[in-house]
Amino acid sequence: MGLHQYHMTEEIDPLTGLFFLSLHKKKSKGMMSKEEEWDYSHSYNMAIYDPKTDQTRYLFDNPYEDDAITHLLYETGYNGASGKVVFNRSSSRIVNTQFAQREPSSKILVCQRIKAQNTFKIWLFDKNTASSQLIAALDDNSSWVLDVKNQKVIAYKRELKGVDFKAFDF
Repeated sequence: MGLHQYHMTEEIDPLTGLFFLSLHKKKSKGMMSKEEEWDYSHSYNMAIYDPKTDQTRYLFDNPYEDDAITHLLYETGYNGASGKVVFNRSSSRIVNTQFAQREPSSKILVCQRIKAQNTFKIWLFDKNTASSQLIAALDDNSSWVLDVKNQKVIAYKRELKGVDFKAFDF
């Protein structure tokens, strides 16, 4: 799976008002310097602030700073003119978005790169309850798409004589 680091720093969900703020580790300014600066090359966790309740929560309880959030995707509405579900950002991993209007999902899909294991984990979080579920752990040779219409995450790995598919509910 190609590595596309997620650099988002701040974002507000227009449906819930939740404020997402990425967390970054610090790095040395140089080999001889004791000063540190924020390393915005990747985000290892996300703070979620709810201004209605004045509460803050985090996606991951104890993340490693070398791990990285590569994708954070959630539905923000429906575009009646195009007949498509709208997400917080565009991504080639979001497919099959055109269908009859429905209420936006409260799910947040997060892809997390686990550097030490050369794997990716795909998580589902709920905007409203803070519940989380690990739905897939994939090696570097696997990939995935979010099939919005069928509400599935489809993971796949090309093999010598075919493709290994697995689908998970979104």
